[in-house]
Amino acid sequence: MATERFNVVYDGTHAVDVYRTDSSEALPVVVLVGAPGFHRFEANVRLARALCSRGVAALIPEFQLASLAAGFGRLQNHLTADATGLGIDLSKIVILGVSSGAPLGAVWAFDDDALIRVRGYVGAGGLYGALIWPLIGGNASLVIRLVHGEDDESAPLTAAQATVHGLSEAGYDANLLTAPGSHQDTFDPTHDLGQTTVTTVLEMTL
Repeated sequence: MATERFNVVYDGTHAVDVYRTDSSEALPVVVLVGAPGFHRFEANVRLARALCSRGVAALIPEFQLASLAAGFGRLQNHLTADATGLGIDLSKIVILGVSSGAPLGAVWAFDDDALIRVRGYVGAGGLYGALIWPLIGGNASLVIRLVHGEDDESAPLTAAQATVHGLSEAGYDANLLTAPGSHQDTFDPTHDLGQTTVTTVLEMTL
């Protein structure tokens, strides 16, 4: 049985949606970062539910682009303070960045000073660009996987290829997984490419 809790408010103003199975165990946790203002975008919800059904807690935070790093910091404080209540294992935390949320999630994933150190980062159909390059060098042990559709009409495959090349050159364990599919297919769990995203995330939580 799955439990979905919407608008779990912390620090008085910010909120996160929590998807998890009813279990007495502390579950691995995936923080799904989408575009600002679209945290309940249907595709993100389907992806969170697919992850939840496979035994992880999926969290979708609501945040503002203008205060991204500070917002992630407040969320980390909340997760640390309420890990028991949320039933999550913070030693098994993965960031999943979707579409334009992929480089945004990297802000936390690569942060050397993060209160909660991330073990893995997955970018699905990411719109990689100037934002991610200054982050390279942080959290040197971070495992990175990018999933990208060969027919992506919104996010250039060449940008994902260049990003993985740069990460590998910097010494990261970074790989790019590609298969036929569109931008939306990358985070659609009913599509083979979306299932690749789900499986890749789950492997990082083990």
